[in-house]
Amino acid sequence: MHGLLKRSNLRPKKYDLVKQFSAVGSTDSSKLSYQEATMLINYLEREVSKADTMRKKMLHLGYEMRYNLPRNKEQEGLEASKINYLNVNAWCESKYCQNPKPLQLYTAEELPAVLSQFERVYKSFLKNVR
Repeated sequence: MHGLLKRSNLRPKKYDLVKQFSAVGSTDSSKLSYQEATMLINYLEREVSKADTMRKKMLHLGYEMRYNLPRNKEQEGLEASKINYLNVNAWCESKYCQNPKPLQLYTAEELPAVLSQFERVYKSFLKNVR
């Protein structure tokens, strides 16, 4: 459960989440029944899956926009997938992103807005390619 909280970037909301899934309103995850813990784990797995899907879509769009090509000396010699990730991540941390921070730190709640913004960048890219 704690690993899923970390992967979903929901660790700061842990007590609220535990309380939501606890029949008695406990904020201590060790006090959850087996069924309550299972429901919370299933919820967290869905959140991680949704977030991962959106991140993968951003990486795909980055690849389509040639973010997999080296943009500086440090990237030369790296695998294309690593370069793509570094460049998409750099965009996420830039002033052009409405909520700048590393790609992996976005929650499933935050990612739709970031993905939507990145899709607009992609559409702009397509217009300029033609």
